[in-house]
Amino acid sequence: MVKKPKAPVAPLSVMPWTSADGVTVLTVIGDLDFYTALLLRTPLLQLASTPSTVVVLDLAGLSFIDSTGVGLLIFGFKRARKKDNRLRLAALSPWTSDLLHHMGVLKIFDVFETVEQAIAHPSGTQSPRPTDS
Repeated sequence: MVKKPKAPVAPLSVMPWTSADGVTVLTVIGDLDFYTALLLRTPLLQLASTPSTVVVLDLAGLSFIDSTGVGLLIFGFKRARKKDNRLRLAALSPWTSDLLHHMGVLKIFDVFETVEQAIAHPSGTQSPRPTDS
């Protein structure tokens, strides 16, 4: 028997929080696609206007991403770079990692296995790149 949720489940949730080190983390849960991209675009734009900011996208809860979502990640990276900020990706699922790798997107980002590693990484250096599989 299938139980219906008591409340509608949002297709995408973006939950911002700040680490003790002052790093902003955006935890992304759900589907990042044409219909939901604005929910992530808005906080990315706000954070890109803040100087000397490190932003980590926690993608452990990302269940789907389409070309609009990938374009938004690239947009966020470019906006952050214009302001001398860093946009890091963390906790990618194997599916998301493979997709972004095959599209050639991962080579522009600092990518970390965990959010904790992304937060702790020094701001002035690049992360080690994921290995090609």
